[in-house]
Amino acid sequence: MKRYPFSLVIATVVAMLFSYNLFGADKAEDAERLFKSGIARFRADDNQGAVEDFTRAIELNPGYAAAYDKRGEVKVKIGQAESGKDDAEKAISLDPGLVNAYSTRSCARYSMRDYKGALEDAETVIRLAPNLADGYNNRAGAKSGMKDYQGAVADYTRAIELEPAEGSNYFCRGALKKEIKNYQGAKADITKAIACDPKKASYYCLLGVVKYWINDLQGSVADLNKSIELDPAESSAYGIRGHVKYNLNDHKGAMDDYNKSIELDAAEGSAYSLRGHVKYDLKDYKGAIDDCNKAIELKPDVPVFYFNRGDSKCQIKDYKGAIDDFTKAIELYPKNAIPYIRCGYVKAYIKYDLGYLEDMKQAARLGDTNVQEMLKKAGESW
Repeated sequence: MKRYPFSLVIATVVAMLFSYNLFGADKAEDAERLFKSGIARFRADDNQGAVEDFTRAIELNPGYAAAYDKRGEVKVKIGQAESGKDDAEKAISLDPGLVNAYSTRSCARYSMRDYKGALEDAETVIRLAPNLADGYNNRAGAKSGMKDYQGAVADYTRAIELEPAEGSNYFCRGALKKEIKNYQGAKADITKAIACDPKKASYYCLLGVVKYWINDLQGSVADLNKSIELDPAESSAYGIRGHVKYNLNDHKGAMDDYNKSIELDAAEGSAYSLRGHVKYDLKDYKGAIDDCNKAIELKPDVPVFYFNRGDSKCQIKDYKGAIDDFTKAIELYPKNAIPYIRCGYVKAYIKYDLGYLEDMKQAARLGDTNVQEMLKKAGESW
């Protein structure tokens, strides 16, 4: 057997180790470069590109906790909450002190309606980084999901104290105030959010909604116009503006907006239903029924779609079809008196012995004072 000098063996081993170190260093540098690229793509709203970059960074460095966390954050943003949660948990297992990973998992759990889990993660963020606004924002979202609205407002307020120049903090608090019908407070917060970041289409859109609820319809249209100017591809802004225009008796403008909303998002059932309402007013009952049919096809569990279709069927004297639709609306939402009233009237009109009086009595039990008065005059109790 040929023997090599010991010095040559040592030199060879050293060279091999040096090459391995270089190779490992190259992989680490490539992973870091891809991570930074993913961050840049995420900020530029190239979410798919960001996921690809973070995935390649993980392939090069399987212990890269921050890459798992950021990939999870992107996934939550694009609606892949469960997969995003898995990535956040992997990041936490690799680095239990990585604060943002708990924030990512909190957001994922919130999206999955696990509000208790979201709250627990948010409180971990607050414990690890008490001066980080994200923890309070996440906890506010979880509290809102659990209907602790006052607690949620308090947490959004704390986030604002920590980041007074961050528009999203005011926007979130304003959105919550809208939900609890504090419309003036919502208006003030969203206006402040716009002052912080005047290029956010969603801020103007929500302000338009709030102004609708305080009956400032012209102001609502102006804000929705601005929202559409900033983001002309957002279908919901057209749908909301269409509804405001309808309430301004601008049927043509409403129809145009609903058409555009449907063009941008043909899978949104409410736009068809609202357009059908305009057609009903214009006495295009067949067109209204067609739109309601499409809305029901897309979202078969929405009671108002059946109710509206029932109204249109009455106009074309399809009374049996109308009764069926009002009955379905009652089945989906039995605590609303109006479908009982409509159903009762149709049954009485066609002298159909299907319990019209019982429908009216149920409407009275649900608190409709007009029906209660009518039944009193007829000597009926309920």
